[in-house]
Amino acid sequence: TNVNQTLSGFSPSGGSWSGPGIQNGQNIFNPQQAGLGTHTVYYNYIDPNGCDYLDSLEVNVINIPVANFAVSPSLGCSPLTVSFQDSSSAGVSHKWYADGVLFSTQQNPTNTFVNPSNTVDQIVAIRLVITAGTGCSDSISKMITVYPKPMADFSLPSNSCAPDTIVVS
Repeated sequence: TNVNQTLSGFSPSGGSWSGPGIQNGQNIFNPQQAGLGTHTVYYNYIDPNGCDYLDSLEVNVINIPVANFAVSPSLGCSPLTVSFQDSSSAGVSHKWYADGVLFSTQQNPTNTFVNPSNTVDQIVAIRLVITAGTGCSDSISKMITVYPKPMADFSLPSNSCAPDTIVVS
């Protein structure tokens, strides 16, 4: 992660922190400064009698998960069945959204999209949110286009006789 983390749960207050990624002895840990891997940070407290107390905490810095996926097909006629192929970082959970509505938590789902219009293309925003076991997350959005299913509309005379010619309108 590249976001500073506030270290909490230490007692008594008034001590100082040290170790890789610690910002100016404060309880702020900068994972980008510390780098990837497991780091030991220390909390040192000296009480009013001069007694020195030291405790440590292990902090594991991992890569940020990176979301990515492929869409097949990315456009077509309604109803359009689309397969989504995840190519995100390994070891993550998945949430797939279509125009903000969750439609799957599978890694590689398939979904059918129906365009309710007979005349206008429907653009659907597909968003994948991945979350690693540590709570770190990432997302990516792509668009698909669902073409309308035309509706045939014509009329015929109610009666006709051979060899009449009929004009369809």
